[in-house]
Amino acid sequence: MRDDGPDRSLPMVITLVVFALILMTIDIRTQGAGVGETLRSGVQTLVVPAQKIADRVVDPVVESFSNVAAVGEIRERNRVLQNELDASETRLAEVEADLARLAALEDLYRLTTEESEHPVAVANVVGRPDSNDPSFLIDRGTSSGIVAGQPVVDQNGNVVGRVTVTSSLSALVIPITGDRAGLTVVVDGQVGSAVPRAASKLLELTIFATSEGVSEGHRVITSSQSTQYPAGLAVGVIEDGGAPLSSTVEATIRPYADPDLLSVVAVLAWPRDPISDVEITPTTTSTTTMPEDTTTTVAP
Repeated sequence: MRDDGPDRSLPMVITLVVFALILMTIDIRTQGAGVGETLRSGVQTLVVPAQKIADRVVDPVVESFSNVAAVGEIRERNRVLQNELDASETRLAEVEADLARLAALEDLYRLTTEESEHPVAVANVVGRPDSNDPSFLIDRGTSSGIVAGQPVVDQNGNVVGRVTVTSSLSALVIPITGDRAGLTVVVDGQVGSAVPRAASKLLELTIFATSEGVSEGHRVITSSQSTQYPAGLAVGVIEDGGAPLSSTVEATIRPYADPDLLSVVAVLAWPRDPISDVEITPTTTSTTTMPEDTTTTVAP
């Protein structure tokens, strides 16, 4: 059966809530703390753990940004140090080149004052007219007494080549490895002609009317029969020996001097009176010129 009396549950709930608030107020005041402080404590209780979590997340991110900045500074410092190292290596290479040049000049001075039978003029190698041309330029010319036809040697007195063209302040030198005119040489007491081998730094030796071969490693020098070089200048060494074939010996000579490595050379005043000799012109080095003294024969 339905009870139509008034609902007393709501007033009861309100009463209980009010009573609970009164008890809380009494408890808070008993402990000497205000409601605001209690609220702050509650907030701190909730915030502090959250702040710790945030610190754990944010600190590594901040540290990562700091590390990125440090890496940038390290790279910049490395770049500066690399530039300084490159500059130091360049200066070192220049010093080494100067030392090599000084040593060559000392050898040339010794050659000038002690060993050479002919007056010499020391000259710098200053360039090449053409990458396909074996000739090179020196910084001495007619104003220094240089004339076409004079022999050129390195700091050790080894044959380099000869002067072909001169101007007042410079001269052009054709090395023996590019001079189709060749030169007359002596090896193992036998006289022969040496001409450059195409596209190489070697010379091809031919000795006519002989029954004796030439041996690898033997020294080759200029002959007294040469019309372009004084006798006794070092030319090179036999690289590939040869035995007589139909009274002719052929072999390979590796010259002592490498024109590509020269920075200074010496020009010999030979012959003593070059004006009395026929002056050598650039046409002497053309491809139609035959090697000198190629008909020279020596009795076995």
